[in-house]
Amino acid sequence: MRVIPQTMDGVIPFFFGLTEAIPIFCISLHELAWFYVSLSACGFVAIVQYITSFRQVRLRPEQNREFLEKMAPWELKAILMAGIRALIFIFFGLIEAFFLLNSLYLAIIFLFMNIALIIFLHRSLKALSEY
Repeated sequence: MRVIPQTMDGVIPFFFGLTEAIPIFCISLHELAWFYVSLSACGFVAIVQYITSFRQVRLRPEQNREFLEKMAPWELKAILMAGIRALIFIFFGLIEAFFLLNSLYLAIIFLFMNIALIIFLHRSLKALSEY
């Protein structure tokens, strides 16, 4: 992947760090709703990152031909997975806030969802491992 660095390439990692630091301060059972909502921000930043990265790659198609052949079909899937994760976290945050659950049941459910996602990605990315 060959790109010319732009301003967003420096801003997006800053926001990733910010969205990962905020949940650390919200990791208690009394603030679990904010924990989930803050984690959803990471999903939204990931969407912006995917869109920016693939846009930059498409600006130089002759230099990134190999990358585009292998990764272009994954662009929509990556954006969709980041969006689904963000929406799930928002949904969990709303459930925690409205029902005052203050439990880790939703976190355990999300853990199993992540395990399933890792298995899915491992199986579907075998072709890319040869690249």
